[in-house]
Amino acid sequence: MTSNTARFFVAILSFFATSLAYGETSQRTFALPENGRLLMMVPTEWKSEVQQPANQTPPTIAIAPKDGPAFEILISVIPTASQNADILSDASMHAKVAAAAQAALTQSVERDLPLKEIKGSSAHGFFFTATDRAPNPGEFKFLTQGMLRAGTLALLFTILSNDGQEPVVKTALEMLGSAGQ
Repeated sequence: MTSNTARFFVAILSFFATSLAYGETSQRTFALPENGRLLMMVPTEWKSEVQQPANQTPPTIAIAPKDGPAFEILISVIPTASQNADILSDASMHAKVAAAAQAALTQSVERDLPLKEIKGSSAHGFFFTATDRAPNPGEFKFLTQGMLRAGTLALLFTILSNDGQEPVVKTALEMLGSAGQ
């Protein structure tokens, strides 16, 4: 079997494993006041809402399960005017995520939080994952945090999960990779 054929089968198996774990996905459109809309492929078993604070801070998309064990995905949407377009450069995003990883080290089990790349058809960015050294009762144990660009938007995201929810994190990263404007 050629390496390309093997990669194809791995991709198909991964797709079906995610589909079996979370069922169908559907494209959701999130209206962003004064910034158009954001499109993402979201599992139909997840609920979502756009929260728009009154004090002109960026809108945040909150995603959680409809049923089952709790997890939380928060996506803050930052529009980038032409004068701030450098925020979307790979170097700028990498630096911002590296700074967030450095801050997370103070509470993490890990001694090093390497950055990983997230890449979709129209989205690109970086993220890290940390384990909380001493989560309080009711708090989440794992933090996956990063930044990516989708069109002219910068998306700052946080995925909060617990033991056994690795498929949630994987699906959430795939969902973020599907983001488009």
